[in-house]
Amino acid sequence: MKHFLSFIRSLAFLFPVIVLSACSSESSQDQSGENSVLFEPCADLSGLDCGAFEVPLIHNSTDNRKISIEVARLPGTGDGPHEPLLLNLGGPGSGIEVIRELTQSGAIPIEIRERYDIIGFDQRGVSDPLKVDCDELGDAMSSMYPRDQSDVSTLVADFTMLADACSAEYTDQLQWVGSNAVVQDMEVMRSLLNAPKLNMIGSSFGTRITALYLERFPATSGRIILDAPLPPHARIDTMQLETAVAQQGSFDLMLNACGTALPDCDRVGVGAAFVARVNTLLNNGDLNTFNAFFTLLSLAIEETETGEFLAPLLIDYAISGDPANMFTLIEDFGLDEEEGDGNEGLTLERAVICADDAARPSLESLVTILGSLNESSDFFAETLLPLTASCVGWPEALDPVADIRTTDAPESLVIGGTGDVRTPISWAVETADAIGGVLLSSGHQGHTTVFLRDNDCVDSIVVDFLLEGTLPPTGTSCN
Repeated sequence: MKHFLSFIRSLAFLFPVIVLSACSSESSQDQSGENSVLFEPCADLSGLDCGAFEVPLIHNSTDNRKISIEVARLPGTGDGPHEPLLLNLGGPGSGIEVIRELTQSGAIPIEIRERYDIIGFDQRGVSDPLKVDCDELGDAMSSMYPRDQSDVSTLVADFTMLADACSAEYTDQLQWVGSNAVVQDMEVMRSLLNAPKLNMIGSSFGTRITALYLERFPATSGRIILDAPLPPHARIDTMQLETAVAQQGSFDLMLNACGTALPDCDRVGVGAAFVARVNTLLNNGDLNTFNAFFTLLSLAIEETETGEFLAPLLIDYAISGDPANMFTLIEDFGLDEEEGDGNEGLTLERAVICADDAARPSLESLVTILGSLNESSDFFAETLLPLTASCVGWPEALDPVADIRTTDAPESLVIGGTGDVRTPISWAVETADAIGGVLLSSGHQGHTTVFLRDNDCVDSIVVDFLLEGTLPPTGTSCN
């Protein structure tokens, strides 16, 4: 129960809302020279400095269009000068909001605060003048559990309509929000910060731009940490197939409560009961109960102890069909208190995914992929297909991400969670191999871990690396 409550409280940090942070009108230049970021106190972020810098819309091009990138700095507390520590935590989205959350939580260790200026930036697509927001132009949440070819056809039609509307709104600008362009922006930022090297912590989706920077700019890469990394490729269909295996494995562990915590339960048939229950809800059009069921189920497969707590309730509902206890729990923990309609930022995420991945799936290929997903997980396949279908109808990728691989980069720290169902630990193994990093496996609960879960083992290794440059022996585990 303790871990369940902790996880609920952490949700706001793990999924930050995209927020723009205004600067005050009184500027105080603390960097010398014209080619520097001018920082001034943030109007609504006490203790932080805000700034901005311009970059080309299209790097290494004769195109003269420019965009502005917002950046925030939490100044180091020790005697200077301070090195920059750039945080790419999740996303794609607002690094400024991440800095806000970390400032308020006090999660960054004192010794790191003394040594480093903590930096966050709003990657292109978050802020004006290139703020990608097409969520009102179409249905970004269409057919979120497509079960057959008819459902997939509806999904394709709705996603194509949204892609067409978004493309009409942003023209070719939509194709320049990808990770390759963001990495070039990061190098411009490093130069304007007058920093010989960029030290970075990348988490989850933020590991892609972190690993790309390490590959492209090894000479200016400092101490780099990749926490819960994506694989060293951008193929969303392959990633979803691997995610299905991880989610099904966690689901199977949760179902083991049938016959143990629930001794009268038939373990052989309980998985089929979940599938049947979802089909009944969808056939009856009961989306309210469907959403409640998946809200709790998503929490249950995220952390083992949370799954142990929720398993009896979820299994009981799958078998009995009585949702009363489910709704009571959701109300008690405020899980029904959503802001907006839940679609915010979806088209930015889609734009980045489709700028990075050159593949454009068709109806036929998606039906085939659904079959492959069902072979790995009969229950979660349908929840994973919509993300696989993200790039249906999207304009071609002009600068897609190639497989990341380097032998020139300095050694980095790659952290994978053995129970992580969002970024399976196999991705951490692949990433460490691709960039020559040192792999640290961790048995923590949930997704990312650095400075987030009171994991003394992981955090001490991270601090030692950031302060002293020392890395653990290959094969080290934090259990």
